[in-house]
Amino acid sequence: MGKKKPDIPQDLLEHAVYQQLWSSGARIMGKNPEYTMQLTGVENLLKLLIKDLEKNLHLIQQKKYSHFLHEFESKFDLDLSPTLERIETNLGGMGAYNDTDNAQPDVMIYYMILTKLLEALREKSYQMWGNGQIREKYTQSTGHAFTRKVEDKLQRLAALNEENVSILYNLSFILMLGLHYGSKKFQTTIKRLTTTRVNRVVQQLS
Repeated sequence: MGKKKPDIPQDLLEHAVYQQLWSSGARIMGKNPEYTMQLTGVENLLKLLIKDLEKNLHLIQQKKYSHFLHEFESKFDLDLSPTLERIETNLGGMGAYNDTDNAQPDVMIYYMILTKLLEALREKSYQMWGNGQIREKYTQSTGHAFTRKVEDKLQRLAALNEENVSILYNLSFILMLGLHYGSKKFQTTIKRLTTTRVNRVVQQLS
């Protein structure tokens, strides 16, 4: 017997993916939605992510939440165990929505798990290709260690929603997705755009 497709609204998937990332057309927004940038090919990339999420929704339907996360752990080579802990904590606080006697999880559970997964992927991608690259580039270009003082300055830029840091937060996520779903041409473009933003941040830290 084939997998039964969960009966959830299609726009739930789209909203979970687009809400903090996609502006319109071929534009993505930063962590601060006031900042956007053109990125040709991003819409097709996000559609491939949505298709991948949809393909694995049966695991949420079966309440195999750890199995669902494992699919993306394997794909992106990440540890998502802290995300599973947050999901389990949320489920414990959802009362009737976490009724184990229900035939299927409530639509709110689908949405919560999807958003927790996407939040984790965005945060981890920024740590690798945003914050991580800023630290590496700063050390290379200045010859100095990335001290606590420099880290504090970077944190202030983030707190002030500085444009390059804000854009870099989601640009890093697109880079992560591009390495798995994008063409070689797209990967080259997104790496170049990410490096440009990293360099602009480093200039402010130097």
